[in-house]
Amino acid sequence: MQAQIRTSEEVRDWFYRHGVSVADWARAHGYSATIVAAVLAGRSKGSRGQGHRVSIALGLKPALESIEPSPLDAQSLKTESADQISKPESKHSEPSKGAYL
Repeated sequence: MQAQIRTSEEVRDWFYRHGVSVADWARAHGYSATIVAAVLAGRSKGSRGQGHRVSIALGLKPALESIEPSPLDAQSLKTESADQISKPESKHSEPSKGAYL
């Protein structure tokens, strides 16, 4: 079951009904109160960084894991690193033509 996406108005209403300030919620969750307020007011789109994480935590956008798996997951990175390590270059290989141009 996927979590319900809320509007910023619904989140602000929840804060009001429960007597929680934006600053209190931000502190309790380890976020900047300024960024939380900016996300709720629409001054921050929440596209990247802390604004993005705040948007997800408030339920304004779905968690990325619930949408699709990341192409940069730990398993694929480990596999790539192992492939690179297991294919050593020959000591006597000549550089390709134009490599130093």
